[in-house]
Amino acid sequence: LFLLIFQYFLSIVGIIFFYKMFDLEKRIWHIPLLLPFFAVMSVKWPDAITAFGLLIYAYFSFKYLKIGKKNLLLLPGLVLGLMSNFRSEYIYLPLFQFITAFLPHFQNIRKQYLILTTVTFAAMLACLLPWAWHSYRYDSQLRFASTNGGGVLYITLGQLPNNPWGIIHKDEYAFRYARSKGEDNPYSAEGDKLLKQEFVRLVREHPVSYLKKVGYNFLSSLRHGVYIGEYTTLAMLDKRRLEIENKLSSFNGKFEKIKSITSLELNESMAFLVDRIINKIFKLVFFFLIVLFIYFSIAYRSEKNSYLVGMLVSIVLYRFSLVSLIQYEPRHMNSIYLLFCGTGIWVIRSVEQYIPAFLSRTKRFVFGNRIQLK
Repeated sequence: LFLLIFQYFLSIVGIIFFYKMFDLEKRIWHIPLLLPFFAVMSVKWPDAITAFGLLIYAYFSFKYLKIGKKNLLLLPGLVLGLMSNFRSEYIYLPLFQFITAFLPHFQNIRKQYLILTTVTFAAMLACLLPWAWHSYRYDSQLRFASTNGGGVLYITLGQLPNNPWGIIHKDEYAFRYARSKGEDNPYSAEGDKLLKQEFVRLVREHPVSYLKKVGYNFLSSLRHGVYIGEYTTLAMLDKRRLEIENKLSSFNGKFEKIKSITSLELNESMAFLVDRIINKIFKLVFFFLIVLFIYFSIAYRSEKNSYLVGMLVSIVLYRFSLVSLIQYEPRHMNSIYLLFCGTGIWVIRSVEQYIPAFLSRTKRFVFGNRIQLK
């Protein structure tokens, strides 16, 4: 309960930083648009902390690039270091951003941006030293990442349908392989090393299939979007919900699934229908925001504050690279959802000024001079 209350508090703080970074006025219509951020913050996941942390990291990075004060230089690295203690895939973000420093968005402050990424990487590693020291004391291996990486790499090969490895994207497959090699826990230090080696072997065995898996994950991230909550839990217990979900997954056709849902009790069928409708809506919203983000990143690459655009582009590209190369689940995209929202609202706001003139010209075209336009 304490953790949930803490995350609710962080969600409010995150929204405050969101409006400050994008310099937006609060509007009522923003509330439903922000739903995925509140949804991920309502679940006891490391993803909730990192979704908040990535927004704060982007804000402090932007502030340093804008103001240039040295007392702001360490803040992004400290935030990223804290995030990496929750989800260790972020430890490569500064290195990725170092490469993206050569984007045209940073042409006026490239040196300052390179300094920022270098200091951020060093500060983040310093925050991970307690874990690295603990790891070294365990088996004399200095690790800055967690020991579940091998297991994740292995089972995510199963995200490709009909894959040649015969793997399904479930933890039990990592346990099954580890135990076949005499290791009980695939997420131990020994299991991690074992499964990483097997992942490399399997990719070398079928490199084309791995590339297909990368493409499949990328398209899935565009099609399936973000986590928006599970509204069926409001109407039934988890056991009953899972029972219905398993039954629905056994049907191939959409008509069969709809028929199965409508045959349930009224409160259950309504819960599932509402859940599915909200999911469909936000899949379209997420895709539309991606389109606006691409427009934003191209159209504003030479503006005065283009470094904000470049920084957001580097974070978004990193996130898409991770979900494509390694693992995609809808909740993994929630960490960058507010970045899409901010740029999307910014573009919509910039277009609003042209709407009255467009409507006025349309009225003149349709009605001629027969009416007085005000």
